Amino acid sequence: MRKTLFLRIFMGYAAVILVMSTAVYFFSAQLIRTEYIKDKTRGLEQLAALLADESLPLLDGQPGGPLENWARTAAGRAGIRITVIDPAGQVLADSEKDPVDMENHHYRPEILAAMQGEVRSSVRFSSTLGSDMLYLSYPVRRGAQVAAVIRASFFMRDLDRIVGRLQRGLLRTIGGAMVLALLLALGLARSLARPLREFIDASERVAGGDLAVKVSPRHRGEFRRFASSFNAMTERLGVMFREVGDRKSELAGILASVGEGLCVVNAEDRFVMANASFRRLCGESDPEGRLHWEVVRSSSFGDLLRQSKDEKTTVQGQVTILEHVYVASVTYLPAQALRVVILRELTE
Repeated sequence: MRKTLFLRIFMGYAAVILVMSTAVYFFSAQLIRTEYIKDKTRGLEQLAALLADESLPLLDGQPGGPLENWARTAAGRAGIRITVIDPAGQVLADSEKDPVDMENHHYRPEILAAMQGEVRSSVRFSSTLGSDMLYLSYPVRRGAQVAAVIRASFFMRDLDRIVGRLQRGLLRTIGGAMVLALLLALGLARSLARPLREFIDASERVAGGDLAVKVSPRHRGEFRRFASSFNAMTERLGVMFREVGDRKSELAGILASVGEGLCVVNAEDRFVMANASFRRLCGESDPEGRLHWEVVRSSSFGDLLRQSKDEKTTVQGQVTILEHVYVASVTYLPAQALRVVILRELTE
């Protein structure tokens, strides 16, 4: 029981810590990745704006040539992939592939948006490179018209490596915090389990009849108040039990001094109390707990008990017990369905 109580408290804290730590990790990891993609997208947009100004004088509408050399050089400086597409979707230059071998990009979602003058980004799989890419398309304007589209792209595997390093660092931090929290939970569980065990042990001793038990008042906070209340309760119970014992002794003395036979029968027709006179007249030294017909073999005695129980009132009559005749008065006590019987001998 002692270990079970401690383990229940500790495991409760540990479960909360584990759930919270897991939730924080996954939420933070996703947040880190999302924010990093947003930051990278903003960087690509700023870079694309500069590249648009540089590429405008080189646009001749034909693949290859100075534009392609510029794209490769600019891509090498920035560490990204650069693709230049004309309004018809034809690739004019690409830093990774020969434009002649590349398909028309007119229906790519980010290209369509850029042709309308929007800056659009997306993350999708590149069939050309066989990898997930972060794309940003930026319109190159010549006056009011979109003369071309510059698409800057970044390998997601590179971004995922960076985010992975951040997530591993986050995991180590959360792991360290979780270990510290578990140690704190261990100490807290012990500090809670110790007084609770003491209170439970004391309660079990009180239930067993030991009203002299006390719990230590050295605890803090609510436990100190509980200890004081518990000790005051056991002290008061001890006083009450002593008073009840004294009253019981007084009642026993009174009943013993009564000359008439007196007994009490419960709802199950068993004797719960009998004075010395009743024990003598029925010839039984220990009638308590036994059925009335096992002790008093008299049909008239049983009839009076049954009548008092059925009518829930006081009845009187004569009964014969061991060849002695008695006037019997049976009083019904409704609170506990008890019947009090008084026998006064008439034989003499």
